[in-house]
Amino acid sequence: MIQGNSIIEFPRETQREFEKRLACIAGVSTDNHTCYVVEMDDIRNDKKVVAFMFSDLIMSMGDQVVERRS
Repeated sequence: MIQGNSIIEFPRETQREFEKRLACIAGVSTDNHTCYVVEMDDIRNDKKVVAFMFSDLIMSMGDQVVERRS
């Protein structure tokens, strides 16, 4: 699940190509209720996280993730 201080939501339909690209990089098929976590170091070598969660109609983007399985 996406959490954090800065959560942004987009209509999933407008993000289909981006979702396909993330799935390709991760080596998985696109699926509903999937979260992709991108980790990178900033210029100070501090680890930064950007996460993308795809649900039925929304793509959420945030800077924290809580792992949960239903």
